[in-house]
Amino acid sequence: MRYQPGHKTEKRQQLLQASAALAKRDGFAASGVDALMKAAGVTSGAFYSHFGSKSELLKAVVSHELAASRELWAGNPHESLADWLEHELNRYLSLSHVRHPEAGCVIPTLAAEIARAD
Repeated sequence: MRYQPGHKTEKRQQLLQASAALAKRDGFAASGVDALMKAAGVTSGAFYSHFGSKSELLKAVVSHELAASRELWAGNPHESLADWLEHELNRYLSLSHVRHPEAGCVIPTLAAEIARAD
């Protein structure tokens, strides 16, 4: 079966988003490849067509999440530094951010695992 152009890139993005959410909620080391791929709705075999190792997936997840954070910061509508900073602090230090780590920043949720990674 032939896939449409861009299918592999699109699937990789889905894998990164689902893996990031699960890893931020439960921890990357605690989430096996099977669980990460199940969260993305694919088989474990699909993992190896996108990533050479779980370590490579962690690097891709961190890069993907930091890029998403940069996009959020770039979309901040405020011009003055004080307003920009207040907007970001209110968004980042919200109760929703605490209650839903899977939707939040990668740094507090995976910093310890990033520090131990190769």
